[in-house]
Amino acid sequence: MNSILPKDHIALLLSARRSSLDHLLAQHAMRSLASMLNDALRSLHISAAQFCLLSLLYRDNHPTVGELADEMQAQPSLVSAQISILTRRALVTSMPGREDRRSRRLGLTSYGMSVLLDALPLWLKVSSEAANIISTTQLRSIGSLGATEANRNSPFAKGTDTSSDPHQLAQEPFDMASNQ
Repeated sequence: MNSILPKDHIALLLSARRSSLDHLLAQHAMRSLASMLNDALRSLHISAAQFCLLSLLYRDNHPTVGELADEMQAQPSLVSAQISILTRRALVTSMPGREDRRSRRLGLTSYGMSVLLDALPLWLKVSSEAANIISTTQLRSIGSLGATEANRNSPFAKGTDTSSDPHQLAQEPFDMASNQ
C-alpha cells in the first residue's frame, strides 16, 4: 500500500483504529447490557437508570439532584427528569435542605425501598449472566477504555495538560492482551 501519510501519522492512525473499534464494541456491549437490565426490571415498572438512582438514594445523607448528577456523571436535567418520574410513582421523596431550605434533598420512600429490594435480585441475576452473553472481546473493550483515556495521559483525563500536541495521544498501538 502506497502511503501518503508520514510514518508517525501511520502509527497514530493504527492506534486510533484500535481505539475506535474498542469504543464501538464497548458501546454495543453496554447497549446489550442495558437492554437486558431493562427487560428484567420491566415487571417492576422501573428502568436500569431508575434502579441506579434508587440504589444511589439508599444512604443516610440525602443528596440533591446536582449531587446525584455529579456522582453519575450525567446532566442534572436528565437526572431531574428521572427523579420526577420516581417521585410521581411515590418511590422518592423530596424535602427541604437543613442548611439551605431552598435546596431539595432526595430520599427513598418505604415503597421505593420495597421496589429497590425487589429489583436487587433481578439486577444481580442479569449482571452475573451478562458475562456469559457479552463477548470477551466486548468486555475487554470496555476495560480498555480506561486505559486508552486516563492511563495514557489523554487530555480527556482530569488534571491533564491539554496544551500538548494532540497527535501524541497514542504513540504506539494499544495491545489488548497486555490489559487483561
